Amino acid sequence: DEWRGVLPVAVSSAGQAEEEEERRAGLLAFSPTPKGYMTQVGELLLGLPLLLEPFTGSEGIGSPVSCSLSGREAAELAGQSWQFQPDTDAALLWIKTIGEVTAEVVLQAVQTLPALSPLGAKQLSVDVAYLGNIFSAGLSLPPHAALLQLETLLSCEFSALPAMIEKVVALSPALVKAIAAKRGLY
Repeated sequence: DEWRGVLPVAVSSAGQAEEEEERRAGLLAFSPTPKGYMTQVGELLLGLPLLLEPFTGSEGIGSPVSCSLSGREAAELAGQSWQFQPDTDAALLWIKTIGEVTAEVVLQAVQTLPALSPLGAKQLSVDVAYLGNIFSAGLSLPPHAALLQLETLLSCEFSALPAMIEKVVALSPALVKAIAAKRGLY
């Protein structure tokens, strides 16, 4: 009697009640909006132009490569997804480099995940799409190819995953294989 009104009428046994509870928990785990960690990253990235505005057009801030944002790796990252012109303002160069490093950290974090449930893949896809929107709409950066392809691999139907894997060119083969394995393909 104590369960009356709490459980749906179709649930008649403890096993069914447990399954129903797991289903509800799974539905609550997915949100069509990005998770808090990603909105915090987005807010920090959107604040960069304001922080760097005093240095726009001046020599008061060095380039990220010369300031060793991440040493030799910054120089390598600088040319990966976005093309840089030599006359690019240093503040814009900082924004582009920080965006590139942020994308790389996300890609590395995805590779370390132990597994991806269908709802987890969907949620991560929303988070990655949000980051891509921050880059393109918020910071006026060109679309980041690796993030776009990661979003596609995470959001596609499981049956379409093998075909999508064949089209990927911007992600490392190790990451593509890891995503396929995490989604249960291998």
